[in-house]
Amino acid sequence: LPTDPYLRGGLGQADPVADPARQAAQAEDLIGKGVAVLCFWPVDAKAIVPSVRKAYEAGIPLVCTNTWTEPSALNFFKGFVGASMIEEGIIAAQLMAEALNGKGKVAIIEGNPGQDATYWRSTAFIDELRRIAPEIQVLDRQTARWDRARATAVAENFLTTYADLNAIM
Repeated sequence: LPTDPYLRGGLGQADPVADPARQAAQAEDLIGKGVAVLCFWPVDAKAIVPSVRKAYEAGIPLVCTNTWTEPSALNFFKGFVGASMIEEGIIAAQLMAEALNGKGKVAIIEGNPGQDATYWRSTAFIDELRRIAPEIQVLDRQTARWDRARATAVAENFLTTYADLNAIM
């Protein structure tokens, strides 16, 4: 039996470190190794599509986790594991509105640009705030690319820039 953990029932993982090009290269490598199944957590909804298409054409079953690809690749997947990003954004807005008693100023720290989780959570959050708490104003949105150190820096920048900021999502 091969010693490579990606083949013959072994389990492995590859971390793209939030880099779409690295994720594509890792996917190409795994496809070339003939893995039995590929689970993707797309770093970028569009950038991963060629790799998804190649895996699908190679007959490798695909599962998408946490965040979807762009719509053109959705039919290549056998399934999805994750929460509803829209529901998460709505719940966050409801909790924010309650915490601020329907009034205030907020800023948003987002994940990777181009990732549907980033888009849908933020969009749902803003739409729900407009619906249930029109007196809450979103002052700014910036990415931290799912990186804790970057998120801390973005939060510090928000707090310095907006003296009247009430909350950060």
